[in-house]
Amino acid sequence: MSENNNTADRARAVRAEKQVERLERELELIKSRLKKPNGAAGSNSPNMMMRESDKVNFQLQEQVKDLKYQLKHQTAEHSKLQETLSTKTNEYEDKLKRMREIFGQASKNIDNYRASIASKDVEIGKLKLELEECQQREQSYKSTSESQQLTIEKLNTELTSAKTFYGSEIKQLEAKNRQISVQLEQTKSNYEQYKKRAHILLEKNKEKQSDTSRVNQLQDLVEQLQHQKSSYEHEQHEKAEQQLLLEHDLRKAIDRINELESMQHILAKNETSFSTEKSALETKLGAMTKQFHQASQQLTALQTKYDEQINLSTNSLEPLKLRLQELQETNDSLYQQILIKDNEIEKLIISTPTSPPPADEIAELPPTPQQNSHQQSPSATTPPLAQQQASSQAQPVSDVYVSMSSLLSPLVSRQIPDERIGLEKQVQRLSEMLHESQDKITALQTQEKVLKDELRKMDAFEKRQDMNVEYLKNVLVKFLMSENKQTMVPILAKLLCLDETETNSLMENCIGFPQGQYFYIKSKENGSCIDVYMGETTSDSNIIIWPQKTGEDKDNQLWKADNGFLVNKKSGLVIDIRGGDLQSDSQIVQYERKTTMAHNQRWGFRDGYVYCLADPRLVLDIRGGSNKDGAKVILYNRKDTDNANQQWTIQTDGSTGQSAVPTYGNTSSSATSGYGQENKSSGYGNTASSGYGNTSSGYGQSGQSGYGQSGHGQSNPASSYGHANTSSGYGNTSSGYGQTSYGQSGQPGYGQSNTSGYGQQTSSGYGHLNPTGYGAPDDENPRYRN
Repeated sequence: MSENNNTADRARAVRAEKQVERLERELELIKSRLKKPNGAAGSNSPNMMMRESDKVNFQLQEQVKDLKYQLKHQTAEHSKLQETLSTKTNEYEDKLKRMREIFGQASKNIDNYRASIASKDVEIGKLKLELEECQQREQSYKSTSESQQLTIEKLNTELTSAKTFYGSEIKQLEAKNRQISVQLEQTKSNYEQYKKRAHILLEKNKEKQSDTSRVNQLQDLVEQLQHQKSSYEHEQHEKAEQQLLLEHDLRKAIDRINELESMQHILAKNETSFSTEKSALETKLGAMTKQFHQASQQLTALQTKYDEQINLSTNSLEPLKLRLQELQETNDSLYQQILIKDNEIEKLIISTPTSPPPADEIAELPPTPQQNSHQQSPSATTPPLAQQQASSQAQPVSDVYVSMSSLLSPLVSRQIPDERIGLEKQVQRLSEMLHESQDKITALQTQEKVLKDELRKMDAFEKRQDMNVEYLKNVLVKFLMSENKQTMVPILAKLLCLDETETNSLMENCIGFPQGQYFYIKSKENGSCIDVYMGETTSDSNIIIWPQKTGEDKDNQLWKADNGFLVNKKSGLVIDIRGGDLQSDSQIVQYERKTTMAHNQRWGFRDGYVYCLADPRLVLDIRGGSNKDGAKVILYNRKDTDNANQQWTIQTDGSTGQSAVPTYGNTSSSATSGYGQENKSSGYGNTASSGYGNTSSGYGQSGQSGYGQSGHGQSNPASSYGHANTSSGYGNTSSGYGQTSYGQSGQPGYGQSNTSGYGQQTSSGYGHLNPTGYGAPDDENPRYRN
C-alpha cells in the first residue's frame, strides 16, 4: 500500500514538473513573438492583430484554467494523502496503544510470576528449615538413644555381675547361716546337757564342798557358751540386714532397666515418626521444585511471546517512518520548485513595462471568469480590467505582453503564496507528526530495551541456577548441617543474589540477634537487663543483671550484634567467657574483641537462650537463679526444665518490649522445641508451627512476623522482638547504677560503702591488667576466681 502511494506521488510530481516546463516554453514563445519587428506587425491589419491577441488571450485563459484545475486536483490529492496519513497515524496510534496495554499486562504478569516465584521460594525455604529441624531432632534423638543404649547395656552388665556376685554372697551367707544355726542348736543342746549334768552333780554333791572349783569351771563354761550364742545371733542379724539391702538394690536396678526400656521404646517411636515426617517433607520439597520449574518455563514462554510482539510492532513502525520521510522529501522538493517559479515570475513582472495596452484594443476582449472574479474580489493586489481600460489611452499595440502580465499577475500574486502557505503548514504538520511518531518510537524502543534487559537478567539468573544447581545444593546442605551458619551466609547470599536487607535478615535468622541496631537483653524471670558492673569501660569487668534504664546512662545496658560478637555501646568491648575455657560455671566478663581464637566471644540467640556458638549446650545464666540486683551472669549448662534464669528476651532500643516471651515474638516458650513446632516454641517471629517467618510469607514480606516483615518491630501483639505490643518492657525509668541502692553508705546495694563489689577489695579484680590468651588470664594469674 505504501509503495503504491509513493509511486503515485512521484508520477504526480513528474507531471507537475512537465506542465511547468510547458508553460515556460509557451512563455518563451510569446516573448519571441512579441519581439518581432514592429514593421511586420504594422503590415497586418488591426483586425488580424485583434484576432491574434484574442487567440493568445484565449489560449492563456485556457492554460490558466488548466493550471487551476491541476492545482485543485493536486490540492484534492494532497488532502486525500493527508487524510490517508491521518488514518494511518490513528491506526498506528491505536496499535501503539494496544501494544502499551499488552506491555502493561505483560509487566503485570511478570510481577505476578515474580511474586509467585518468591512465595514458592519462601515455601521451599520453610520446608528446608523444617527438614533441617527434623534432621537436627533426628540426630539429637539418635545420639540420645545411642547414649541411653550404651547406658542400658552398661547397667545390664553391671546388673548381671551384681546378680552373680550377690547370689554367690547370698549362698555363702545362707550356708554360713545354716552352719551357725547348727552350731547354735548343738551349743543349746550341749548347754542343756551341761545344765542337767551340773544340776545332777550339784544335787549329788551338795554336801561336798571340795567340788566348788568344778562348779565354777562349769559356770564359766556356761557363760562362754552364752557369749558365743549372743555373738552368733548378732552376726545372723547383720547378715539378714545385708540381704535386705541387696534385695532393695536389686529391685532398684530392675526398675531402672524397665524405665530405660520404656524410654528406648519411646525413642524408637519418635524416630519412626520423624522419618515419616522427613519423607513427607522431601516429597513436598520435590513438588515445590517441580512447580518452580514449571513457572520458570511459563515465564520463558511469555518472554519469547513478548519479544515477538515487540519485533512485530517495530517492523510495523518502520514502513510508516519511511512513508513519512518520503512525504517530507516530496514536500520539500515541491516547495523548492514553487519558490523557483515564484522567483522567475517576480523577475518577469519586474522586467515588463508597467503601462497598460490601449483601450480600444482591450475593450473588445471578452471578460473572462477570472477577470470577473478579480473585479469582484476586493483583495486583489493589481487593478482590475475596467481600470486598465480607463487608464490606457496612449499605449501602442506592441504591449500585449504587458497586458498578459497584468492579467496573470493577480493569479500569481494571489494563489501561489496561498498555496505556499498551505504547503508550509502541511509540511509543518507533517514534521510535527513525524517528530511525535519519532518520540513514540523512541519511547517504545526504550521500553523495549528495559523489558529486554529485565528478561535477559531473568534468563541469565535462570541459566545460573540451572548451571549451579549441584553446587547450590551442596552449599545449602552444608549450610543446613553446619552449626556455624553465619559463616556460610555471605556465600549463600552471593549464590542467591540477595540484597543487603535480605542478607542481614538471613544473618539475623542464623545468629538470632537483630542486626544493625542496639538492644537490651532482658531476663524473663525478673525483667532485669544484662549490664556491666559499675558501668566500667575496662577489660575484664564483670557482667551482671540490673533493672532496665531508659535515661542517658543506659548505654552500658545496650548491646549490638556484629558477626556473633555482642558489643557494648558504652565501652565498645564484647561479652567474653573468662579464661577461654568452655566450662560450666565460668564467669562472664567484657573484654577486647579478638580477631582469632574468638570462640569464647561469639554468641547466638535461639528459643530464649543466649548460647555460645562454639558449644550451644552452654548458655548465659544468672548465678543461683537470684533475682537480686547485681547478681552475676555466668556460663552454665542448658536446662530443659526450671530454666527461668536462663531465658532472655530481646528488646531494641526505643521499643516497649515484647509479650514476655523468650524468642522474637513467639506465643509461648518451650525449652526443648525447635524453630516453631506445634505452637509450643515458635521460631524467630512466627506464631504457629512455621519456620523463620510466618505460615504464608518469608522474611521481607507482608505476612505475619518474621525478620524484616510487618511483625518486626510493629504493633502486632505476638510479633517480633522489640515492638510496641500489649506487654510493655520490664525495666523502670529510675533504676541504674546512679541510684540510692548502689554503692552508697547505709544502703543495701551490693558493694555498699566501698566501691569494690561482691565483697572484694577495690584492687582485686578477676585477673591482671594485661591478660593474654582467649580473653581471660587463665594461666597467668590465679586470682581470677574468688
